[in-house]
Amino acid sequence: MNGANSEGFFDKLKLLFSSPTRFFEKVSSEGIGPAFIAYIVTLLIAQIVGVVQQTLLYGLLSFGSWGFSPSRTFGSLFYSAAPFGFLGFFSIILIPFYMAVFIGLLFAYAGIIFLLAKAFKGSGGYGESFKAVAYSLVPYNIISIVPFVGGLSIIYSLVLMLFGVMKLH
Repeated sequence: MNGANSEGFFDKLKLLFSSPTRFFEKVSSEGIGPAFIAYIVTLLIAQIVGVVQQTLLYGLLSFGSWGFSPSRTFGSLFYSAAPFGFLGFFSIILIPFYMAVFIGLLFAYAGIIFLLAKAFKGSGGYGESFKAVAYSLVPYNIISIVPFVGGLSIIYSLVLMLFGVMKLH
């Protein structure tokens, strides 16, 4: 990815977070490709950060924090303090599986939103629904890596999706 595309990507992210209405107006003329790429890139980053977080958490627990020691209970093969013990390695192997599942769910969710938009007399096609869904999930992918509060970002993503459906349909 060259510098110009990177700047464009980050400028789009900034606009998505700061002015969703303008963002969806701006992307209304593009195809689904950029939305798909933005979703995939942020999902992959979230998956990798999640594996690192999980591995570090199991590593901390294996030292016996809070009186619980999985390494003594279940054996050091499964819970290792090493950065990529068995569970960390297993999680890395599962990333392509998770990616495939989330991509499939993205297309299915976009289909459901498309049908709902049509039921309420929306004028856009499946591509517009896909862009609204994919771009609305990008902030969720980014913010979800923040422990404890990241899951709440789904609320913001739902609001973004409403903005997107209203602007694109």
